[in-house]
Amino acid sequence: MLATTAASPAELLLPLTPAGTHNPAANTSGISGWQPLLRNVAELDEPRGGSAARVLAATAAFVRQLQAWAVASQASPGAAPAGPNNGRARNRHSRQLAAGVRSGTERAARHATVSAPSAAAPAGEVVAAALVERRLLEYVGGVAAELAAMEAAEDNPQGEFQSFPMLRRSVVAALAAAALLHRTVAAGTAAFAAESWSDRVDAEVTRLLAQLFSLHRRGAVHKQGVELLHVSKSGGTSFNDLAGLNGCRAPAEVRKDNGLLPPPWDDRPRWLALAEAKARFRPVLRDGASSSIVDWWSDVGPRNPATYAGDARRGPYCAARLAALWGQYGGMQYSANEFTLYGGQDSPRDTFTCPQLLNTIIVREPHDRLLSHLLFMIPELVQVAAGSTAAFQPGGGAAAAADWDAAAPFLFDNFLARSLLGEALFRCPVGALPPAAQRFFGPAAAAVQTAAAAGEAAGGGTAGAGSAASAAAAPGAPVESPEDVSSAWGRMTAAAALLLQQFDVVMALEDGQANRPHFSRGLGWPQPLDAVRRRVGSDASIQVDAVPLLPPDLELLLQRHGLDSRLYRQAQLFSQLDRVVWDTARQLEEAAAAAAAAAEAAPGCSGTKEHARRRAVVRRRRRVLRKEGVLRLRVGAGSTRPDGMPGLVQQLLAAAAAGSRVVPDSARQAVAAAAAATMPTTASGPTPAPPGSGAGSGPAAVRQLLRRWDVAWALEQLLAGRRSAPGAVPASAACGRMQPGGQAAMAAAVAPAAWGSLANTTCGWVGAKLWASAQ
Repeated sequence: MLATTAASPAELLLPLTPAGTHNPAANTSGISGWQPLLRNVAELDEPRGGSAARVLAATAAFVRQLQAWAVASQASPGAAPAGPNNGRARNRHSRQLAAGVRSGTERAARHATVSAPSAAAPAGEVVAAALVERRLLEYVGGVAAELAAMEAAEDNPQGEFQSFPMLRRSVVAALAAAALLHRTVAAGTAAFAAESWSDRVDAEVTRLLAQLFSLHRRGAVHKQGVELLHVSKSGGTSFNDLAGLNGCRAPAEVRKDNGLLPPPWDDRPRWLALAEAKARFRPVLRDGASSSIVDWWSDVGPRNPATYAGDARRGPYCAARLAALWGQYGGMQYSANEFTLYGGQDSPRDTFTCPQLLNTIIVREPHDRLLSHLLFMIPELVQVAAGSTAAFQPGGGAAAAADWDAAAPFLFDNFLARSLLGEALFRCPVGALPPAAQRFFGPAAAAVQTAAAAGEAAGGGTAGAGSAASAAAAPGAPVESPEDVSSAWGRMTAAAALLLQQFDVVMALEDGQANRPHFSRGLGWPQPLDAVRRRVGSDASIQVDAVPLLPPDLELLLQRHGLDSRLYRQAQLFSQLDRVVWDTARQLEEAAAAAAAAAEAAPGCSGTKEHARRRAVVRRRRRVLRKEGVLRLRVGAGSTRPDGMPGLVQQLLAAAAAGSRVVPDSARQAVAAAAAATMPTTASGPTPAPPGSGAGSGPAAVRQLLRRWDVAWALEQLLAGRRSAPGAVPASAACGRMQPGGQAAMAAAVAPAAWGSLANTTCGWVGAKLWASAQ
């Protein structure tokens, strides 16, 4: 299955856009190949969109090559397994790859437009671990060069800073596929016994993952707030409380409404059809009230145009929202949207996120989400009906699944997909998503969309493009063939997944504590979601056992979430791929902390104010790491692979391949200890200023902050240590490492890089710029 999941992020673009055909024209830069799916893919906008498109192109070509090699390795006799366990492992890995090869290569055959290196091994050459490593190094080197160019590019003048989540996940998925193939072809050999690739590959892949983390954090630091797409009953209320605990500024009335902006902004939840709900639940207004919870939950039409100054395109809309956050609401750092993504009033193709914000989503297993919705709503509806449960009894207005379909048509038919794809699709009746897919993503709609894109590139503007596509494929348009319907459904599914891909941070509620890295590294928040669980059920004052009031044919409601289930699995995949990057960054920090601790203990280095200050920094960070339960280091001399353990990165990637959320603790200890033991003993590079030392103000302060937090630079020092033979360090040299400009100074500065002095005060990465400017 890994080959399928590894290929899917990149293949969304590449079957549609040939490599090397990136169009730098304004407004259509890098997105022409996406037009049959979405009109807005901010990650491919200039000035870095060209590099991002090339990385995605290289990734898709690389993955297809791995898939072809996987087929060849299954057919090849290869090396005989060294034992029954290795034989079973080889077969298991081969099946995992083959499961994806079939679907992946079929997609590639249908849309083969990318010129790529030959996917087959050279004539007479067996697909071996060395061949996989050689091709992997070529791929990693090319991607690293593009990432370096992206970091050096000028910033977008509109302030649309990217953390490149789509690129990040695509690259890590490809690395995971390479790790799986390497294990497959090495099965039965000495290399497989350690499940390890070479030190050089491990070092280069680690460097690439560090680049991806630095790219994310650089973009996150420049973003102007955190925004949650609050898919109802998926942990959003707790997330709202957590934003406050992590120092995110928001007015009291906004915090009370779960982060929703006040009117005219209109992002409140839409769960019910108002007329049907009132007829079935019969709310009783009390104490002169003019409305009830039924009114609040009901859909009363599209978003108020005043919300976006009458212009629903991404640029004007996001500018208006940012102006409200930082003008009307005085520097608000957190907001939520409990309706749909923006811009899809006429067509789901026009839906978008605002790239100026750190976009976050928490998803929940669809059946659990549905049951949570019902168990939350029923007591509230009983309360507004003056305590009567008649609506839920046999013969009542909400006694059967069909009644709920009429009263709440959005909740029980792929609610997550509707929330992602925008208002036009959100309001489809129950069971009407397949015809809507044909209307918006079928052949006629695709043809109109392509023509509209061509007109826009020629200066024709964007007005009415979504409406034209809708009109060309009106609901009454004939369905040409079942194959067209299938293709349209597939395109709609891909569009929803592509929108999900563009969230900077993606979490699954059920992952619990495994989500902690997303908070610490993705958001820069020290407090994780599992520390806050405010609402687990209804807030109704009346006590009602809702379970007996559920419809007896509940199973009918549960059966309609195939698309949501697929999106949920993809969200779990994206979350898992991100954790590979976050965990790599954490391990680098642990290694730096361990190296600083080793230098701290060096003889002859005590007694100076600088030494005392750095000792305090190291002790504080080590306490945080111990609290996380991840710092159990053996600091001392040793090889880069102590106890024969494989490289950290390959274990992380293998864990992603196997669906595991946890890397063995022994591996964490071994790798971190090895990295600490090989810390270089010579000064190299500038001394980063510690947090709170007066780094300056404005843009210069931000640049210093980012340089101080450059995990990739720290990794260069660690890798330099690997290249030099570790040995006994003279006391004078060890002491020198504690001096300004020494490696322990760098280690002490990198050690608190996750949060530093920002804990509980600035809303994580998005507040770092303000913090730095205030120093």
